[in-house]
Amino acid sequence: MTFKVKFIVQLCMVFLFVENKNMIAQKNDSLRLLEEVSVISEKIITYNKGIKKTLMDSASTMNQVGNSLSNLLQLQNIIYVKSYGPNMLASSSFRGGNAAQTSVFWGNFNINSPSLGQSDLSLIPVIPGYSYTLDHSGSGSLRGSGSVGGSINFSSQPTFDNTIKTYLNLNTDSYSNNSIVSSTEVSSINFSNKTSLIFNNGANNYEYVNNNEQDKRIEKENHAQYNSKTLIQENSLKLKPNQLIAVKFWLQENERQIPSGLYSKSSNADQQDKIARGIVEYSYNKKKSTINLRSGIFREEMIYTNREINLISAIQTTMNISEVDVEHRFSSHHKLNFGVSNNYAQAATSNYNGNAVLNRFSILANYHFSGFNNKLHVTANIREEIISSGQQPFTWSVGVEYHLNRFIDLKATGGKVYRNPTLNDLYWYPGGNINLLPESGYTEEVGLLIYKTFNKFSTSLEGTIFNRNIKNWIIWLPGSPGIFSPQNLGEVWSRGSETQLKLSYQNNKLQIKLSANTNYVLSTNEKARYESDESVSRQLIFVPTYSGSGQLSIHYANVSVSYNHSYTGYRYTSSDNYEYLEPFQLANLFLNYDLKLKNKYTIGLFFQINNIWNTEYETYINYPMPLRNYKAGLILTLNHKTKNT
Repeated sequence: MTFKVKFIVQLCMVFLFVENKNMIAQKNDSLRLLEEVSVISEKIITYNKGIKKTLMDSASTMNQVGNSLSNLLQLQNIIYVKSYGPNMLASSSFRGGNAAQTSVFWGNFNINSPSLGQSDLSLIPVIPGYSYTLDHSGSGSLRGSGSVGGSINFSSQPTFDNTIKTYLNLNTDSYSNNSIVSSTEVSSINFSNKTSLIFNNGANNYEYVNNNEQDKRIEKENHAQYNSKTLIQENSLKLKPNQLIAVKFWLQENERQIPSGLYSKSSNADQQDKIARGIVEYSYNKKKSTINLRSGIFREEMIYTNREINLISAIQTTMNISEVDVEHRFSSHHKLNFGVSNNYAQAATSNYNGNAVLNRFSILANYHFSGFNNKLHVTANIREEIISSGQQPFTWSVGVEYHLNRFIDLKATGGKVYRNPTLNDLYWYPGGNINLLPESGYTEEVGLLIYKTFNKFSTSLEGTIFNRNIKNWIIWLPGSPGIFSPQNLGEVWSRGSETQLKLSYQNNKLQIKLSANTNYVLSTNEKARYESDESVSRQLIFVPTYSGSGQLSIHYANVSVSYNHSYTGYRYTSSDNYEYLEPFQLANLFLNYDLKLKNKYTIGLFFQINNIWNTEYETYINYPMPLRNYKAGLILTLNHKTKNT
């Protein structure tokens, strides 16, 4: 049975399960007062108070449509993104953590690979109509294993407004890459459908400086060609005013050549990725209670081929996540949520020793209090997880937000976080270690938000101080006879500060926005892993101590101009901090023009200059990034109101 057929069969089984639950729910007393439900709720919004959250600017997001999520995050430079090159493997780091300590959520579901414990951000497209947010602190008690450093969230909410919205983006860039993005949303008063198609392909022959040569000559990458096709569809149906069911699909195929590093021989490797994800969610809302059922199937297949050494490595993973939670609103001040969750993951590959299966069953409770005329919000969360490997991590968190006056908000949060070993950590052969313990520790942060609006100006300034201590940090080290194996040897202390400034001015057709953010991160190893270990009290590799960015946007009538500038400081490439990557600054310019026709149609033209100052830089050692490059495109949009149905 093929990859896609297996996926469709399993998805149908999940759909039948939820539909059965739906029939039971419909038997409830229909005479009771029912509250309308129009979206599937996300617990992270209600029960995760006190943490710093960043919503990606909508204009910046639209400028990156057709690119990957890694491009959007690199542009903002709020967290560090490590990349092997354009459209190549990319991962992120929150506050000195590693990629496996960052959870990536599609709505309510963690889509991190169970084998690697992380997501390749280059495979996640930026799509119009989606919101992209960052949660900067760990939330293991609310979201489970992996959310140690923070989480990346992207989702789209349905609309029920009798409209047809169509978006088409055609673009090309200076290193022979082309992109087509189509997004269509059709809605009535009870049904909403959003379908997104993304096609990307090109030679990807970007220019870079070869520091391996004495004359530092400019070369073109000749082995980075890629081809990607993605379909994402989200359907929402109101069965009744108080009942909503959502069915979502994500199908993707990606082929790319793997470039060699500066000091490696010419590469002859390539990689294929196939992704099939399906979600069914159901929400039933009563006057004081809400029942949420959700289930998802996530299948990924990766094939790595290196013809030069006659190597073919393949792995296929399947993950099933099912959750049930019930929220009860005792009054306008008190909410209590109880739930259970089960995560079953398995992998098929010749690289594992034995049957690679991991099951995690969780019991959780969440509480939210609001009082003092809605000025005070307090949340508390607990989670007990039972793992098939025998571990039972218990986590908790408490968060507080207080609206001090018209201009000042205070925030604070703290809790216990954890990350389970991945399938690679447990079953890789040779070297896997089935006796690994989960990484665990404590995280705290306090924040202050000051904001003011007067006349045509608005401003806000947010400052955050954070601290995190993690034990049993999993590190792969060479053993006997020279085989690498993961061990619980690391103890890492991360601390630092973050600031974010926003200014805006609005006057009729003129809008000006200025934003800036800074990051100061110390993330040090606190425990010797072996005798004469020089990494103690040294900064972790690929964690910049200083980073930040600023953006100025001017919009007048149909024209908009945006300039973005970022700084990334030293990143050490050896644990003793003797070797490092040089700091760099990047600048990008975006020009857009929109022409509206008959109040329904809009034709847009855009032009981008990336890396304006032709900066030489690397985010991963020996993998240089592109010099100055250009991108141009055409955007067509339609927004049509239909008759009530």
